[in-house]
Amino acid sequence: MKSNSNKKAEDKQIKEALETLSEAEAAHGLNVWLGAIIFYLINLGKVPFDQLYTKNYATRNVIVGYFLSLIIAGLFLYIGLNLIR
Repeated sequence: MKSNSNKKAEDKQIKEALETLSEAEAAHGLNVWLGAIIFYLINLGKVPFDQLYTKNYATRNVIVGYFLSLIIAGLFLYIGLNLIR
């Protein structure tokens, strides 16, 4: 069990890390999260989300999340271009 001082030090370290998050790191985190959500939905919630969101599946989640981001961006572009005409 963590002591109170260790918990405070860990919270401070996490806060400092989040303040220095670059755009690339944020995009990577989003893609990992999107990929984990997709696999959670594919499994219909039978596999716990925490298990899908581990480092073991990070590469797979990034690839799936990246393609999902591209599809969403493409849909916005397609809809936007059709609204202009």
